[in-house]
Amino acid sequence: MTLDKYIQRYLDKATTEAEKGNADSMNISLKLARERAREKGVSLYEESESGSLYDIIDSIEQKCYMRAVEVELDTAKKLAKAGDASSMEICLERSEKFNWFVRPELKKDISRKVYEIGAMGYRASVPMVLDTAKKLAKAGDASSMESYLKIAEEYARKVILYISDKVDEIKKIGYRESIPVQLDYARERALAGNASSMVIHLRTAEGYASKIGQDISDKVDEIKEICYRASLPETLDTAEKLAKVGDAYLTELCLKKAQGYASKIGQDISDEVCKIRALLPYR
Repeated sequence: MTLDKYIQRYLDKATTEAEKGNADSMNISLKLARERAREKGVSLYEESESGSLYDIIDSIEQKCYMRAVEVELDTAKKLAKAGDASSMEICLERSEKFNWFVRPELKKDISRKVYEIGAMGYRASVPMVLDTAKKLAKAGDASSMESYLKIAEEYARKVILYISDKVDEIKKIGYRESIPVQLDYARERALAGNASSMVIHLRTAEGYASKIGQDISDKVDEIKEICYRASLPETLDTAEKLAKVGDAYLTELCLKKAQGYASKIGQDISDEVCKIRALLPYR
């Protein structure tokens, strides 16, 4: 039996990709070859001049997987030297996956190489990740800083590196620089009368302050007062609009909120409350 020209074309393309270790492209070509064979009624086990289609495909796959293992390990090694442990891990995982598909008699033990490349990558990545964390700390982005420090600590554990002192030093910088950033965000929300968002930023700032033993209670109180003063007129205005349409329940909720703001800043709004309640139909 002579193979259909399209089947042969797909097999040739798959072979070319297999020699490069490009498993994804190889699999696409082999899938097309199988589909063409099915359309033409060609059995995978029917013998041709080159052997059965099944044996040809199996040979191509094995060559590809063996080559892919080498390609992934080489790429992983380059990434390890560059300190890109995250991408390195992906390549190492792929090399192990491809090696799993290789038949036992052709399979090589790559565990030692995987370990050595991994160790190289983690050692090279730790100082780079710490450097990124420090830049974020100086920029007042403690949240992102913490994420990078966790990554650095994870890599360090894998190769038994002691970085606790460096981590603590970076954290102090990050929390110290992030407090004014969070307070500024809180002040912006306070001026806009957005109490819920203001509270989130204030709590974040207080959390950072507690980590480094810094007292920011005066600044927190100042910002809260700004928010209460900014929110009070808007809340009363909303209550008035609700009263005019006869929504007693929501009117009372707004008035209660307004009274809470007023009490925090020592302002008497009893007259305004009475005027608004007088607008309700049942009054």
